[in-house]
Amino acid sequence: MNNKTIFVLFITLLSSINLVNAQSQYLFGLSGGISEPVGAFGKIWNTGFNIAGEVFYKGSDNMYTGWRVVYNHWSPDQSVLEGKYIDYYGLVTNISSSAALIEITPSIRFISSANKNQKTQFFGQINFGYYIIDIDVKASTTSNIDLIPISGSSGTENNFGINLGAGIITKGHGNTKITLYPMYNIMSNLAKETNYFSVNAGFYLATDL
Repeated sequence: MNNKTIFVLFITLLSSINLVNAQSQYLFGLSGGISEPVGAFGKIWNTGFNIAGEVFYKGSDNMYTGWRVVYNHWSPDQSVLEGKYIDYYGLVTNISSSAALIEITPSIRFISSANKNQKTQFFGQINFGYYIIDIDVKASTTSNIDLIPISGSSGTENNFGINLGAGIITKGHGNTKITLYPMYNIMSNLAKETNYFSVNAGFYLATDL
């Protein structure tokens, strides 16, 4: 079973859950946090940041389904990148680089039961969908006369990926909820080159539609 088939089945499952249940409570969320590359990916890129937007539909008291869109950004370890280039004729090599990744993933969240006096709940979550990564690396040499491009690479690639996480959600003021959660992201088609770990803090607005 390939990734596209799994993705279609995952979307079908989420749609079926929403149609079967008559609940109408939604959570609209915004969060931000750190994004830490691991493995071979972490040897090139430093700790970055992410911004996430989410919407969840209450399928039952213990399950929510929804979507996440997340933007990640990383800067490079300059010493690693500089080691990939040799100065031409004793000239100084300048290197600039950046990496950005967007996650677009449908989600299932399983949440613990809560009574009226309990403000904090625990949850586990799984997301599976598209990861769009853009990496840009430019290198050039400088002299007193000119700027000479010597090498560079850039490109955008779409991949399937999955992330797993768990966290807490607690009641805030009025219809707001506060959340804190870590997640581990695994991308396909790029072996182990783009795995990363993230920790986010944010809030949700609960509303009935």
